[in-house]
Amino acid sequence: MLSSQLAYLQAHGDGLVGSLRRAMAPLTNASLPPEMDRLRKALAKAYPSHGLEKEKDMELLTQAKASLGPALHELYTTTSMLLDWKLAALSVLRSVCVDFSTLHFGVHPELMGRFLQLFATYVKLHVLWATQVDVRGYLGLHGALDHAVESFVLGFAEHPWRALQTELKDEIAPKLGPLVWSAYEATAGSRDLLALRNQGCFDLEKAAIGVLDHAAVYEHLISHDAIDEYVVLTALTCPQELAQPRGMAAFDAVGSTLFGLVLAEDLTLSVHEVLADVAKLLDAKLRKSLRRIAKRATSTSGVLHLLALDKSLLGPLYPMVLAMAQVGRAEVQWYLVHAQQAAPAHVKAKHHAKASFQDPRQLACLISLLQRMEAATQPSHSLVEVYYKRMLASTAVPDVPADAAVDPRVVEILAATRPLVLSMDDCDGSDQALDAFSANWAKVVVYWSCSGVTVDEPFVAAMHAIDANARRANLSWIAASLAHATDLGLLAFYPSSLRSAFAWAIAEQPAMTLNIMHAVATHSQALATRLADDWLRGLEALLRSAFEQALALEVAQRDGATASGGRALQALPLLFVALQTSSVIVLQNATLDPSTLFGAAMSSVLTSLLRDMVTAMTPPRTMQTRLQVFRRCFARYDGTMASRRLHECAPSSSSVEDTQHGNLRFVEAMARLYLRFLVALAPTDDGACGVPFVWLDDGYARRDGVAYRKLDGLDANDLATPLQLQALIAIVGVDGCHVLQAAIRDFIGQHIAQLQHCLSLDRDALTEFGKSLLLAPKTAVKRMATLDKVTHHTAAIGHALHLHTSLDMASQAVALSQPPSRGRDAPDDVVAAVQSCAGDDDWTLLPLLLSAAMTSAYWKDPEAMHGARAVASAQKLLLRVFRPSLSVPLPRHVSPAHALETFVFVVATTLLTLQPSMLAFIATLTSEASTARSCRPWSRPRSWSQVRTTLPLS
Repeated sequence: MLSSQLAYLQAHGDGLVGSLRRAMAPLTNASLPPEMDRLRKALAKAYPSHGLEKEKDMELLTQAKASLGPALHELYTTTSMLLDWKLAALSVLRSVCVDFSTLHFGVHPELMGRFLQLFATYVKLHVLWATQVDVRGYLGLHGALDHAVESFVLGFAEHPWRALQTELKDEIAPKLGPLVWSAYEATAGSRDLLALRNQGCFDLEKAAIGVLDHAAVYEHLISHDAIDEYVVLTALTCPQELAQPRGMAAFDAVGSTLFGLVLAEDLTLSVHEVLADVAKLLDAKLRKSLRRIAKRATSTSGVLHLLALDKSLLGPLYPMVLAMAQVGRAEVQWYLVHAQQAAPAHVKAKHHAKASFQDPRQLACLISLLQRMEAATQPSHSLVEVYYKRMLASTAVPDVPADAAVDPRVVEILAATRPLVLSMDDCDGSDQALDAFSANWAKVVVYWSCSGVTVDEPFVAAMHAIDANARRANLSWIAASLAHATDLGLLAFYPSSLRSAFAWAIAEQPAMTLNIMHAVATHSQALATRLADDWLRGLEALLRSAFEQALALEVAQRDGATASGGRALQALPLLFVALQTSSVIVLQNATLDPSTLFGAAMSSVLTSLLRDMVTAMTPPRTMQTRLQVFRRCFARYDGTMASRRLHECAPSSSSVEDTQHGNLRFVEAMARLYLRFLVALAPTDDGACGVPFVWLDDGYARRDGVAYRKLDGLDANDLATPLQLQALIAIVGVDGCHVLQAAIRDFIGQHIAQLQHCLSLDRDALTEFGKSLLLAPKTAVKRMATLDKVTHHTAAIGHALHLHTSLDMASQAVALSQPPSRGRDAPDDVVAAVQSCAGDDDWTLLPLLLSAAMTSAYWKDPEAMHGARAVASAQKLLLRVFRPSLSVPLPRHVSPAHALETFVFVVATTLLTLQPSMLAFIATLTSEASTARSCRPWSRPRSWSQVRTTLPLS
């Protein structure tokens, strides 16, 4: 009975995570006018009472409900669902802790594992709900809340961690702490890899003949990640339990390696920072112990605390960063999004900077315009340089240069946006208002693309109108108007409007997306090509939601409860009929068949479902039940494909099922073992940074004569020799190899997310690196090793790339020794996997991708040995290329030190924010630099468009 309750609550909790993310997405992307945003903050402060006395505030409240009505209602509905689930889950958690005299992981490991998984979901849901948006402010705008929801918001919205501490302190924490400590102690023996090797746990010869006499060890190796997360969550919600020696020992061991707690794809919390905040109410002795653990953990692993921001380096001449747009567009965008908020208030006032653009969503809209304005203002750079010199000398803002204000290209941009501005419902469409808007825009073109010193309020209002129209509640009208538009070429400059409407149409009216795709393909081929990927991802999300709803319906019917299908499950038949009856969409380089796209999305959902079940070690009966639900849900739409895939994946008999399950258990344990070994590897002592380049030397993995650092006395050569990998693949087969490679790619994706998080925060360390780059280029690479978080994640990704490539080589060797078989899948492309994890628009990881490409090229031609030499040349080239001189002479009263620090900050950021076209450009210069004895100073081309047209990305 308890097991079914835990499973039912866990399934609903997983569904709530997705519902919560979908409900908060419109509010996360919303951009409120300043007055309405002030009202939201006032309502959040006075929650739950409104206390609005001014008639203007009442009018603003009415406007907010009219524009954000559906989104606010969705937030309220999801909050109510979360509250209902919370009460049920808390009742089960409390009953288990009260009814059971003792809780121990070794007595009922499966039951206690489900209990701890429910506890982790319980904590994550509260933190996600409280940290994504201003819940109190938006629910205050919604109004009409019942007493239960108000109490829940008052208790958990502002300080979720402290509220969870208070809630769990009396009845749950005394039992939860010992249970988690026992779970850690039960698996502590499997963390000594050298002892496990000496015991024969990794003897592949025994595994080849079917002797797996260490099943418990494999189970423990698989559960390490989950147990580490349970230890961290217990320390954050029940810090008083750390006073026990068992708890302090467990957290000391886990906290040394787990620095980031990933709650969602875009929400990563620093464990030690959150613990320092929640532990303020503890006694001084315990706080001192926690600080000592955090300090020792960061010092022993070489990790600097880069999450703290040093605002002093950003303040002195921050407009100078924007004036140096010639260095590259990417770092200007990075500065707009991440760095402007760190500038002190008195510096903003000195340089006449407005506070209107503190919202990153507004800045994102400006960035899309900046890309086009930069090319339009290229002829005016000489005037801007004079203008900026005058501004620095007088600290005053002169008038806009007349030649720049009437630039014909700028006028052309303004004329192209005239129909869109006229179509705004809440914007005055008269010629006088539009002319005023155009004049203000001309000023902003010059200021923001060249100096960044001021923004006029009429432009802010107009941009609010354009941005709000894409996020207004009547997205159905926008989607319908897009389907009947006559000139969709203009929308290529406003992809956010089209993408938001397109995402709404996929979720609400999937059949309408066909009309939009046909209309877009008719008028804008490039835009339709970009939307094809969004369509596929949207279809996959819709099918995945339909399967989750079908599974929840199956569970409810099995338990005797009454339930009905969700929105996605009900929209599935209409979508399928529309896809079957629709004609193909002819694109510029391909033909898009909607019916085939549906099959591809369904196949992708099934593949991810199988991979998730194998990774989670789902019991065979549960796996069979989920596959049956999938068959009933989708077989009638494409019975041939679904039946064939399910027949391939379903075991033929119980004995075969046990054998395959045992093999998958073994390969999953080996995957977790490899990845745990990789993540614990610190940078080598030689100070090199970035991805290590490895090759085989007498059958062992080495790095330029330097062996890998050992972990607990166990070297990488003891686990990943070619013969061992070939034996492993011979045991688990091609499918097991794919499972292992999928785990490695997931590992790479997690570290890429952590790396992106670090790169967006460590400004002071980047500045130090930039100083060494200018003063001592030869030691800059070694200085880069001080960025320990960046280096740690990059090295882990590099080791994972090497393991992935070694598996490819081993699988090819096994395939050559076996008779050929039809239908063998091609080896997975790890470079493509890294690109998919990093994203098409995020090129902060360009050195990593370049290293991955060089590694793959080396494995294809190991005799050439060009991989390591090419990368070494590329590193030297990067140090030489990005050392331009200051183009703007500094006036007397400007401190050269401050100007140099600001400039170095931009240069260091440039190394991490290169454009995609620079990949081929660097490759060309590298080949030239390797043959030339002396290198002349490199001059940047007049525009990056020249590089894009002459050097396509290979």
